[in-house]
Amino acid sequence: MLKTIKPYIYHKIKAFYAGDKYLYHRSLSRNFDFSKPLVLIYTMGKVGSTSVYESLKNNTSQFNVIHVHTLSSVYLKVRERFIKKVVYKNKYYARHIYTTLLWKPIWVRKSLKKVIKPIHIVTVIREPIGRNISLFFQWLEFEERQNTYVFKSRNNNYPFHITTSKDDLTELYIFFLECFAKESHNDWLQDELNSVFDYNILQIPFDKKNNFTIYENNGHRLLILKLEKMNDTFEPAIAAFLAEEIAMSRANEASTKNINLIYKKFKTGLYLPESYIDTLYASEYVNHFYTIEEIESFKSKWKTS
Repeated sequence: MLKTIKPYIYHKIKAFYAGDKYLYHRSLSRNFDFSKPLVLIYTMGKVGSTSVYESLKNNTSQFNVIHVHTLSSVYLKVRERFIKKVVYKNKYYARHIYTTLLWKPIWVRKSLKKVIKPIHIVTVIREPIGRNISLFFQWLEFEERQNTYVFKSRNNNYPFHITTSKDDLTELYIFFLECFAKESHNDWLQDELNSVFDYNILQIPFDKKNNFTIYENNGHRLLILKLEKMNDTFEPAIAAFLAEEIAMSRANEASTKNINLIYKKFKTGLYLPESYIDTLYASEYVNHFYTIEEIESFKSKWKTS
């Protein structure tokens, strides 16, 4: 297609889903330097990956740095059907829902064939209970009224609309414990990292002393970081992985979000059944990445909260 598009033709193309998507992908390709090696921040959500991305993106000129949470072709196809049917051109939804969260990972998946090998993949793991709570609030719409809070889920897999008094979040607790995802971390590892790159990281030995591991296979390099230790391990891990000295910077802190007070109130009043705690911390996932002492510390935290 022509390198430049006349404005009136551009707007005609952009008026349709396929044309809009094409122009978005075209822009990404034009602004991407395929001559540089790629660092792909590819993680499950709510593990501090935005801080990893911004630390690398703002401090390296040797690598392209891209951040995505999904590359699964199965998920992207399902998501695209929903976007085309419900979201696209619907003013209720922000444009980034289908650009950044759909079209970008579709473009990344296609572009992986063109980039210089090896691809440097960074993924981050986190203990499951803290992540489950953060993920729950990630998908929460919140409205404060005079005497009540109104909560609505933005996740179609876990729909709800709950109104509570300001002093009693019981209904929200019940939904979280009985209906919300408990092991989405395992789902992500299987459906994403394993499916896309053939990495089963539960079979890759993890260095619990240094709290990071570098693994090379299938023409790629993989760095596994642990959120709880990242303040101490990020710099030595990146130095070993990319041969660059890069400091950690903070991003996406919950304190910057309007719902932070409710998030703190929820955590303070949350009572977790021992069965919920023990089941998650007895899992293969937790025992693969965390020491016995760390696991006992997690249990103690949630059983006394």
